[in-house]
Amino acid sequence: MTQHNLILISIPAVVALCGGFLAAFWKPSQQNRSLIQHFAAGVVLAALAVELLPEIAREHAPGPVLIGAFALGSLFMYGLKLWTERLLYLVTEELLMEAHTVKEKPISTLILFAGFLTFWSIELMGK
Repeated sequence: MTQHNLILISIPAVVALCGGFLAAFWKPSQQNRSLIQHFAAGVVLAALAVELLPEIAREHAPGPVLIGAFALGSLFMYGLKLWTERLLYLVTEELLMEAHTVKEKPISTLILFAGFLTFWSIELMGK
């Protein structure tokens, strides 16, 4: 195993450790908690996109069709919030349901997509 691999492997461990310390000392407000859950849901959606979309593209649809379908699907899910939670993975559903215990603001949607784009960008840089 190379030093580069060890560094990459240590990143999630360090982040988890820092997150544990942060959780021990910081109690976020309901609004902050909602924003964090939106970010986490975006990360879950990105993981779905990174894992499934390339395989679907390889076997079924050209890139522009796939991107368009994903974008339209995202807009459709946003428009039908109450029904879409049942279509997402259980983790995303649980995160979004708890995140919506406070009044949703436009920043919540921005944070959701920030989580998605952050994870997706990291994944694409790794390839």
